[in-house]
Amino acid sequence: MKILLVLHTYAADGDFGSFALQLIEGFSNTGAEVHVIKANDLVDGLGATSMSKALDSDKIRTYFNHNKFDLVFNTNHSGMGGIIKKCIGHTPVISWLVDRNPFLHAGKCERNLFRKTNHVITSSRVNVENLIRRFGLSEDNVHYYPFMTNPSSFSFVKDKTLNLCFIGSFFVNEGVISDLLLKNYGNKYYSRIMDAIASLEDDFDQDDRALVRRIGIRFPLLMQNISAARFKGSVGNIISNKKRLDALSAVSDLGLHLYGTENISALAAYSPRVASCFHSSMYVNSRARLCDVYDRSKIGVNINHHQATTGLSYRVFDILASSALLVTNKQKNSDLDYLFGKDNPIPTYATASQLRKICQHFLQSDSERNQLVRECNKLIAGKHTFDVRAIDIIKIAYPDFVAKKEKPKVEFIDSRRLLKDESFQKNANSGCGIVDYVRVMSKIYSYAANRISS
Repeated sequence: MKILLVLHTYAADGDFGSFALQLIEGFSNTGAEVHVIKANDLVDGLGATSMSKALDSDKIRTYFNHNKFDLVFNTNHSGMGGIIKKCIGHTPVISWLVDRNPFLHAGKCERNLFRKTNHVITSSRVNVENLIRRFGLSEDNVHYYPFMTNPSSFSFVKDKTLNLCFIGSFFVNEGVISDLLLKNYGNKYYSRIMDAIASLEDDFDQDDRALVRRIGIRFPLLMQNISAARFKGSVGNIISNKKRLDALSAVSDLGLHLYGTENISALAAYSPRVASCFHSSMYVNSRARLCDVYDRSKIGVNINHHQATTGLSYRVFDILASSALLVTNKQKNSDLDYLFGKDNPIPTYATASQLRKICQHFLQSDSERNQLVRECNKLIAGKHTFDVRAIDIIKIAYPDFVAKKEKPKVEFIDSRRLLKDESFQKNANSGCGIVDYVRVMSKIYSYAANRISS
């Protein structure tokens, strides 16, 4: 079997993150021949609503004609537009909406984004019905699969030098909402916008366009060039910031260690005490670093993004597989109970004060904490791994597929093979020269290839 993976990255250096690399490894471990294209190379920005004009249609046709793929898998429906979409033809396409919302690289019209034969994966059970309704998809073509982890990445022999850790983000695009409110201060739309925000706080799974129509805020959003989806996403970030700040403030004096992007520095304006827990000198940009943090932590805290609603983040599965104890926020109708049963051993909190009490208790009781860790490890073993999930995904299109134990075959496609010659020459004459470009790309692909083959 030959599989094409089109994966996106948010990393500033253009490198694939831990999730993408392990996803590639999972597919390669099935015995399939795996080709990988970085979606970012196909568009002029992940927020684009069309494919890049630098793509060479003839080169792409030649590539697809030479490689008759049995399956195309992508993240967030990235790169699934223009000539790529045409060349894929009737090959099964599976899109995992890891961020819930797809990219619109095929155009702004959401209703025609997916073909009737496309399959979509979501990691939130509640989101299944939303996707069917929003994109006009068949029930048989929308699938729920939770995230996964790689248990073998973790060590259980390192000293526990950290009490608590949180690896995550703080979101700084709330200016979209504050500017919108300022523009409408004193008029009838101000209270309506606030009503919409409150409504999303209570039920984030509701349809954003229906909400905008119902509350009557289409005009102010239009005047600020804000789509319903962007409004909803920005509100989700604001609510998530508040949740994370409240929770982290409650445990900041218990030996909290924060890791993430530079955005966490913005916490200094709201809580200097929490911001002081941030390790700005250590960016967790690799699987090895992430595992090292959990290996050395007694407790790993999870604070879901508001848009996750009932779903579980990638972070949850990593902590469950590690020697750190997962303490996570309680959610109504949570997938946690669905996957692991209502009597599962995972400590959950509903308020910041509950989080503090739970952490204090387990920091003082090593034996009880370690017993729960062992029980949590059993929830993951052999069930929620990248190898298992890769097989699950392939079986969506090929139910009788059986994995084979063969040497991994992975080819990372250099984007230069798909670009017009003049576009590539333009890159060579710009800020970084062609030599630098080749050096950087070689570094990215050789690192990824070594990671997978090792």
